[in-house]
Amino acid sequence: MAGAEHDLKLKLYQTVAHVTGEFELSGTNNIKGRLRCSLLGTQFRCTGYIGQTSAQVLEFDGHVEWDELDGILTVQLPGRHGSRETEVRFSPTARGAFDQGKFRARREPANYVGLWEWTDPVTTRPVRLRLQKQNSSIIATYVDGDKTFPINDFYDFGGGFYFTVRIPWRAELKLHVPSAESVGTSHWHAWLVGYGTIEAGSLKGELGFYPPPAQPLGETTTGERHDWRPSRLE
Repeated sequence: MAGAEHDLKLKLYQTVAHVTGEFELSGTNNIKGRLRCSLLGTQFRCTGYIGQTSAQVLEFDGHVEWDELDGILTVQLPGRHGSRETEVRFSPTARGAFDQGKFRARREPANYVGLWEWTDPVTTRPVRLRLQKQNSSIIATYVDGDKTFPINDFYDFGGGFYFTVRIPWRAELKLHVPSAESVGTSHWHAWLVGYGTIEAGSLKGELGFYPPPAQPLGETTTGERHDWRPSRLE
């Protein structure tokens, strides 16, 4: 209804510069939907649609800096007989505010430091990801049994993270086996690429496994991607 108070929550998932998302609008009208997003440097735009339909509900055009979104938000709620109502007031809270079309939102704090475990879909063995806080940085380590692999390519973007790690791989054994023949030889290494976001204390995302080519200097193999839902051990 015109002038009604609503709460708006944006859930954004980022893989490098690719951003997808969902929104929840609660109040007099309770609406959930998907976001189509565009990120160029700090400039961020998104359009919200109801469910999987083409019915547009909101538009945001602004910038992202650290943990804040700042820009112009336009909301059009479904009205009676298909009409559109645009006068929506958002309650000022610690997380964000809405004032005469200008919108500022603050990201909810996320803590994913700890030890996370899941079953490797290739080897079917339990493997782990250790995330440790060191000064203002996150130190990431991939753990397979008694073997550990430092993750040097780790990108922390506030509400989640993205990483790639190279692991020694013996396809015929389905084992991560660092050995004399594998050291310094890319043929015997596979790549693990993943991203995750924290939500209500749970970590979820996607993992991609890219084994080495069947022969040295052979064609790059097609990777396998899986949903990722690890459990926190500590």
